[in-house]
Amino acid sequence: MTRAAVVGTGAIAETHLACLKSLPDVEVVGVVDLSPARAEATAERFGVRCWYADTGTMLADARPDAVHVTTPPNAHVGIALDALQAGAHVVVEKPVAPTYEGWSRLRDEARSRGLRLIENQNYRFAREVRQVQRLIGGGEFGAVHQIDVRFFQSIAGSNHPFADPFLPHPTLQLPGGPITDFLPHMASLVHEFLGEPTGVHATWLPGEAGRTPVPYVDMVGTVRTDAGLATLSFGSRSGPDGFWVSVFGERAQARINLYEGRLTVDSLRGGPPPLRPLANAVAEARGTVSSAARSLWGKLTSAPGSYEGLWFLLGAFYASLEDGTEPPLSLDDVDATARIVAGLTDQVEELR
Repeated sequence: MTRAAVVGTGAIAETHLACLKSLPDVEVVGVVDLSPARAEATAERFGVRCWYADTGTMLADARPDAVHVTTPPNAHVGIALDALQAGAHVVVEKPVAPTYEGWSRLRDEARSRGLRLIENQNYRFAREVRQVQRLIGGGEFGAVHQIDVRFFQSIAGSNHPFADPFLPHPTLQLPGGPITDFLPHMASLVHEFLGEPTGVHATWLPGEAGRTPVPYVDMVGTVRTDAGLATLSFGSRSGPDGFWVSVFGERAQARINLYEGRLTVDSLRGGPPPLRPLANAVAEARGTVSSAARSLWGKLTSAPGSYEGLWFLLGAFYASLEDGTEPPLSLDDVDATARIVAGLTDQVEELR
């Protein structure tokens, strides 16, 4: 039985705890929060016997095999270092660190101790992304040379927690502000489909002073790799909210709606050319019906929904600890994602 602990009790911590409680060979031995009341309430809700208000005390008392860091980003490095130095493997929420330098400290510590350290890149393991990867592996797409990643989230709106002027959100301290909180999701998909980055560029649009505390409201970036080119865009003033990735191969194209779990594939199908659009339309309709049915079933059964990828990632992570196989994400995978994020946010520093 692998012993796990969770540091932080926010909404994403509850998602981690729900997943951990579903894994038969994992025991949650501790929950930590600076607020004793929140730590106790969360432990009681998820049936965890011990709760703590201090990470050091938890590490010494509960002695977990793995620690999940689900606190605000600026606390990630210190807590993760403490866990690694206590001999625990670590799962860190995105972004793994506020800066590449912070990530480098964690990477080097984990490597020197032979411990596993992963970032929550749950969309990389979404069902639809895995399905496209299977199609690519089967040769249906041919070579993939271009992808497009788009994220729309109304973070600058007056009703969004990121823009609350009376309770500053922790992500406002990140380079690039709250947009940077979403960049690991986007960057991980670039690495998943196109490999190692060789060049990164971004343009950032500042927020209007006096109207929103969010420092930047839009970002458009490009990432070069040896395989091809990726375009990334984040918009806080476009709707509806959503997350899409389009994958362009030599013989097929895919568009994934990650929020809704919907996949559309257009390919050079057999048969008379005039009928190919009809065949693609029929396939798209089937995909839409299938994703709608899964979404409804998920709501009726409390399934993970858009966090399905996190369930897959954590299941594979703990299985790898149990049987000694390679983890679903390597240090090099996380490093590539962190380098893309750093390259995008470096452009912010040049604007200041």
